[in-house]
Amino acid sequence: MTVGIPLGTVVALAGVLTIQAPAIPDLESKRADVERRLARISGHDSTKASIRYPFDLVRVVALGRRTLPGPADHFDLADEFSRSENLLRSLESGRDPLWQAKGDHTRHHLLEAADEILPYRVYVPTSWNGKSALPLILMLHGSGATENTYMDNDDGALPKLAERRGFIVVCPLGYRPAGGFGNQSGGFRSSSGRGPSGLMNSVARQRESELSEEDTLQVLNLVIAEYGADPRRIYLAGHSMGSGGAWHLAAKYPERWAALAPMSGALVDEQVYPFDRLRGLPILMTEGTKSTGTLEASRALQQYLKEQRLDVDYKEVDASHVGMVSVVWPGIFDFFDKHRRK
Repeated sequence: MTVGIPLGTVVALAGVLTIQAPAIPDLESKRADVERRLARISGHDSTKASIRYPFDLVRVVALGRRTLPGPADHFDLADEFSRSENLLRSLESGRDPLWQAKGDHTRHHLLEAADEILPYRVYVPTSWNGKSALPLILMLHGSGATENTYMDNDDGALPKLAERRGFIVVCPLGYRPAGGFGNQSGGFRSSSGRGPSGLMNSVARQRESELSEEDTLQVLNLVIAEYGADPRRIYLAGHSMGSGGAWHLAAKYPERWAALAPMSGALVDEQVYPFDRLRGLPILMTEGTKSTGTLEASRALQQYLKEQRLDVDYKEVDASHVGMVSVVWPGIFDFFDKHRRK
């Protein structure tokens, strides 16, 4: 993969990138130096991806594939380059600070299908002894959010719960903030016509959806392998758009999940969704009574699932579409704790 972009190109696109030339002086020679140093080090592919990430991000933005994350996403390009250098020095000293790291941290991986290095966020309880097989929650974000959103929201409520309950939590980007995690359905549509419906027709959007799913599954597999998570206790959750992604991945790979928790997002289409593939999978649907855009569809889907005799619990809380997430998390952890794959 080529990651070099001449500095002049980057400066010319500064209006899009929102970076100034002094922040990344002599970018091409820095990249070449990093690659020479990495070539001397065997293994450590995951940490190497994090080292290469800021260089590759500049390349991808300069090519017009995406925009640079901003301060709202706690992103600073100068900090990313500094982190890259510190990680490289650690590897050169014989220490990998990311491999099986505990606590809350950002990681990266190369998605070859997209020719791009992508971020993901993972939390590992600080009590983990390096040997025990912990349960894991794959959490899919809503549209326009990122791998950071649900880790940071509500003063870090999700990682705090994960620490107390002994769960690994992994939040992928899913290729792009609106990638959809492979779900191409526009929303739940019952036989009576309740709820929105529609499918992605754009070839480009379908490709984005495919890459979003591939990114998500690759991240999940990487984290399971690195931390030895319990394969009987892999759980799937998502909010809003991420709820639609959770429905999609649950039906496509039902053998992977011990339980499913879609939050405020009935994004499936009754006419094409393979509900029979969910038989035997415990489902907890949650919704906010002030979420006017999804409440009716969630209620309709819940009723439909009961009519199909699927294993579904449904809970509404007095909160908005966004506000309901922190309210329902404790109950979702309780629900997940009760279920293991045989």
